[in-house]
Amino acid sequence: HQRVRHGHLGGKGLGGQIAADLASSRVRVDGLFLMAYPLHPQGKPEKMNPDQLFRIISPVLFLQGSRDRTCELDLLRQTLSRVGAPTSLFVSQDADRHFKVPKKIGRPEEEVARELAATLDEWIQKVLEGAG
Repeated sequence: HQRVRHGHLGGKGLGGQIAADLASSRVRVDGLFLMAYPLHPQGKPEKMNPDQLFRIISPVLFLQGSRDRTCELDLLRQTLSRVGAPTSLFVSQDADRHFKVPKKIGRPEEEVARELAATLDEWIQKVLEGAG
């Protein structure tokens, strides 16, 4: 397949898996962002299959909630240490896979959304500087 330059590509959950698959096969991207990446089935880290991540050659940003049951953070960190592409990980404290925080924590959804947007914006600027 001919590689096509596409700028930045990303997705959330299953959309992130599809974006990662595209970025590791037929689409050339400057950067890839994956939100709530499902590293394994919910509550089953032993069924992890990170192979598609090892084929990525573009810089990757992972945005994960600390309470995401489809992505045990220690396993993700171990996996990222073996990925050949530059990787970054941002963890939203107390957030689940939908970036929702329990009401008892007292963090409004808008705060979490701003935090994610600011992290993504900063990362894109960093990747663009590195590409220039």
